[in-house]
Amino acid sequence: MPQEKKELAQQVLGQCYQLLKSTRQAMHFRDLLKSGWDKIQPEIELSGTALANLYTNLNLDTRFIPLGKGQWGLAEWHPKVARFTMPATSLFGKSYYDDHAPGPAQYSTDDPEDEDLGLPLAEEDMFHLVEDEDEDEDEDPL
Repeated sequence: MPQEKKELAQQVLGQCYQLLKSTRQAMHFRDLLKSGWDKIQPEIELSGTALANLYTNLNLDTRFIPLGKGQWGLAEWHPKVARFTMPATSLFGKSYYDDHAPGPAQYSTDDPEDEDLGLPLAEEDMFHLVEDEDEDEDEDPL
């Protein structure tokens, strides 16, 4: 029985997809699902439980997107968002930042270890340097 419900939901959503594709207009989810249901099951009234089940499937179907205020449209109407992702670690065991760290020419440090790595001073080192300078000023020369 659950498989029959799933197939029925897929058929209804297929009709909803065709309706939106042909009209090229967003629709309120109730009207959309009712129209799809009436094409598949015209002799059976759409119950609240069936509507809730179809709405869940509508949310899970990537062909559809919510447009706000109950309106739904097709995902193909909107451009896909390009997302740049970088792997956390490459096959060589290096991260993206290992190969793209700023070089020593961009930073000037007094610590030769940091210069060799091409890294800026660590935050602790910066505070330590400031504290050292403050201590020199606060000392009483007498």
